[in-house]
Amino acid sequence: MSIKSMRRESRVHERGMVLLSVLVLAILYFALMQLILLESSEKMRSAQRFRSRIVADLLAEDSLELAAEQMVNYPARTINQELTLGTASGQFSRLSGNRFRLEGTGTLTGAVNARVTIEMTGRIRGSQISVETYSYDRNQTVD
Repeated sequence: MSIKSMRRESRVHERGMVLLSVLVLAILYFALMQLILLESSEKMRSAQRFRSRIVADLLAEDSLELAAEQMVNYPARTINQELTLGTASGQFSRLSGNRFRLEGTGTLTGAVNARVTIEMTGRIRGSQISVETYSYDRNQTVD
């Protein structure tokens, strides 16, 4: 066997190893890209859920405050608002005696739907208002 034939055989073997190495690296690279895409899409969905909760909270609190406006002077009040982000509705009513009940609901529609309801009960004594109970209910649905 000559020296030339030995060199050719080793080069063919080396080319096969280089090709195999390149294929393995390409597969690992595409797998890494897939993992990055999955991770970023999960982070985006998590951010959308967080945003929808916060906006629904704000809508519920705003509707509660609007319904409570002038509550010392009025026996009842209802607020319904259609906004670009969703709806805000609030209701104030006087119960027996000097007791009252307030309820505010914020509903967000979009990529992630969220609904928050806040309820308060308390007493009105002259111009002083005292809150006795406060409840917060978050019901979030994901599309």
